[in-house]
Amino acid sequence: MVVHDAYDTMLMHLYSNTVKSFKTSLEQSLNEGREYVASIHLCSQCCLREFDEGCEDVAIQQSGWNANKFRKRLICNMLSEMMAKYENQITHAIGNTVESLLEASERNTWALVRDVFECNTEKAISEFSDAAASFELRSSEIDTKFIADEGKRKADAGRVLKRMMDR
Repeated sequence: MVVHDAYDTMLMHLYSNTVKSFKTSLEQSLNEGREYVASIHLCSQCCLREFDEGCEDVAIQQSGWNANKFRKRLICNMLSEMMAKYENQITHAIGNTVESLLEASERNTWALVRDVFECNTEKAISEFSDAAASFELRSSEIDTKFIADEGKRKADAGRVLKRMMDR
């Protein structure tokens, strides 16, 4: 058991370092002016390769242990980082536009708010799907990630609509 604990500790160390490396390299890549999807692809592939190589170095051949649960957790962490970026993008895009629509108080404001919401959400989903392709996920895994956050987006939309009705 002591050896297995040491193995898990090494994998956790690799995991933590890879997450930090991913965040740092992604930020650097974006600061250099690279496109977001290209940056995600480059950084995720590089970091996953480093993680896999590190796992090979700590592997104990006869044990049959593998690092799949740590690799899956790493991918989830990277996807969460991407999701946060797209949530911020949607929030800022919708917030600014909806605010100006509410101030204008036109007759078709509701339809315009719905169009803005749908357009920005579809754009983010498309970009997220392109970026998530770097992880070679099945589309059902991507859809599940968005479905989990759909409730939050609907709640945000509900707050905006309530604010509009209050006006």
